[in-house]
Amino acid sequence: MSESLAGRVAVITGAAGGLGREYARLFAAEGARLVLADHGTSGTTPGDDPLAGLVGELRGAGAEVAAYLGDIGAEESADALVAVALERFGALDVLVNNAGNWYEGPIAQTPLGAWDSIMHVHLRGHFLTLRAAARHWMSVHESGQPAMACVINTTSRSALNAIAGHSVYAAAKGGIIALTHVAADELAPYGVRVNCVAPAGRTGMTLGITALADAIRVPCGAEIFDEWDPANVAPLIAYLATRDCPLTGEILFARGGTVQRYERWLPGRMIDKPARWTVAELAELVPLLVSGRAPE
Repeated sequence: MSESLAGRVAVITGAAGGLGREYARLFAAEGARLVLADHGTSGTTPGDDPLAGLVGELRGAGAEVAAYLGDIGAEESADALVAVALERFGALDVLVNNAGNWYEGPIAQTPLGAWDSIMHVHLRGHFLTLRAAARHWMSVHESGQPAMACVINTTSRSALNAIAGHSVYAAAKGGIIALTHVAADELAPYGVRVNCVAPAGRTGMTLGITALADAIRVPCGAEIFDEWDPANVAPLIAYLATRDCPLTGEILFARGGTVQRYERWLPGRMIDKPARWTVAELAELVPLLVSGRAPE
């Protein structure tokens, strides 16, 4: 079996279950050395944390694995993840930002605490780990070595498709898309690629999403392809982590056997004149502009 990630050192957050667990399993099978992170008491010893079983499984199969427990939205955790990778394996090549939490509810009934919690884990967590890794890779580049590194961020169709009831979650995931685009442009000169995936799989979190509860149940019959198996997403994450993958700044959706590309936010049609518009003129033309029927 070929090992597409042989020698690559990868940090995977939110690795104790769901998608992160499947990413870790495939990365290990493909030869990567791993730092697996999840929430819990801060430190580098798994103990009785949820990562223990996975770490034991992967080590039993011959993989090199370190574990870190901590708050992904805390600055010290992001810095520590980079430090653990460097201390244990002497390098950092891949960052997979997968950690997440969930809230669902109408905007009018959303408590501020829900907003703060979602932003803390998703958007702040992505930013802090990306910043810590970027600082390391920039120093590697300045020392004359090519970084050949990459980041894989996690967004959601909640943001891409504007799903009602998902306002807080969508706002965080939309922010991650913007962060991905900017980081891809900023870090390209240092040999770092940054992409973003909207994964769909059966996890503890997605089982709590009202609109998905029935659709993602395990299908009956061994011959039926289980499109919601989170392991289906792992090969795309592994491909984006390979040394020779050329992609950066991309937003990709993955579920089952489907991989779909989303376009960057691009400007559309416009109206223009060499003077200030009146309200009456705009009332006539802007609806036509939105419908695609306005003259340019």
